[in-house]
Amino acid sequence: MFWWVGLRKIYVGSLTCKLKKFVSKSQADIEDLFDPKFYLKLVSLSFNKGILIKDLKGDDQILKQIERYWKVERFNHYKSAAYLLTHPELQDEISEDTKKRFKHLFIEINKLLV
Repeated sequence: MFWWVGLRKIYVGSLTCKLKKFVSKSQADIEDLFDPKFYLKLVSLSFNKGILIKDLKGDDQILKQIERYWKVERFNHYKSAAYLLTHPELQDEISEDTKKRFKHLFIEINKLLV
């Protein structure tokens, strides 16, 4: 059995788990599980380019909001993910709410696996 993160869903074999289930948005990507303030700090650090919550417009996925603000067709979210992996000191700043959202996501993935 394999699993992977796709557009707004986690795929486990032929089953899916929609990410919007874990946030208060009509659509969500994995990045939306993070608190926006933390995620934007991560983006700012990884791109050496500032962005704040007040800069974002809309209530769709945070990646879409960043793309609109920076006027880019596709935001490279892998760079921020890599930055987090290579700067473990930032993990202390991940909120309890974010940890709970990821915990519930993995509980759902485990249910799909059994």
